[in-house]
Amino acid sequence: MSLNRIYQGRVSKVEVENPDAAKRKTEPWVPLPDWQNALLRHHALFQDAVNYYIAAIASLGSSPESPLTKLRGRLTEVWATADKNGQSREGMGESLKRAFQFQDVPRLDEAVQLFRQPLKEAGVDDLAMELAGESLLQYANCHLLSQTQEGTASYKVKLAGQRGLSIARIEQLSELRRRWQSLNQALRVEPGKRPPTAAEMRAESIPDPCPDILDRLENIREQRVNQTAHLILAEALGLKLRVPMQDSALRRATGTHGEYAVVRPPVDFIV
Repeated sequence: MSLNRIYQGRVSKVEVENPDAAKRKTEPWVPLPDWQNALLRHHALFQDAVNYYIAAIASLGSSPESPLTKLRGRLTEVWATADKNGQSREGMGESLKRAFQFQDVPRLDEAVQLFRQPLKEAGVDDLAMELAGESLLQYANCHLLSQTQEGTASYKVKLAGQRGLSIARIEQLSELRRRWQSLNQALRVEPGKRPPTAAEMRAESIPDPCPDILDRLENIREQRVNQTAHLILAEALGLKLRVPMQDSALRRATGTHGEYAVVRPPVDFIV
């Protein structure tokens, strides 16, 4: 995984406080040696902590209708391996293996019991665990926008599976994310109380309310160069995207980019 992908930008260097106190006044910051590996280790540690606490909260659910139990059901899909943008990555179980210092990856049900056992030994029953976990989510003072499952939309997607460069789409997604962030901040204000200042909001960071949109934007930006080159090639070959004739399910299964129609002869060369 590249650093630029993780940190949503181009990381060129990392500086730390000068360990030499005598030179700190004139040269307060010095380059960090081997900063790439240091950042990757930091990211791996942060991701392990996130996975650990997600699994811990999800383990508190017991009734089928609880959002914690439903969350635990979703963890089964990414416990062994996780597929992101067509790439297979290690699942959440690897993080729990490192956290518990196990030789092998624990099963999800084993991890759940490890989280629940100390509470049971302390006399906490299943209902109390579940209510405590749901209260934690309720008063976490932030909200999460989740993408619906594919194929569950109430309308028919005309060009399902058609990928392409759309500046308007990028701006639309970016603006949608900004609106959700603004709404999330507004919902933190309690009626009758003084709203937090901008400085106070910046000091108290909260999770991104729409990580799916952020991930989609990141994926679109990564593909810009390839998509632009693809458009140039299609134009040179005299091709134009047409309404697909294949079934949408087949196009999703095969990852078909789209179907083209010849509109004119290809060019002789590209300058």
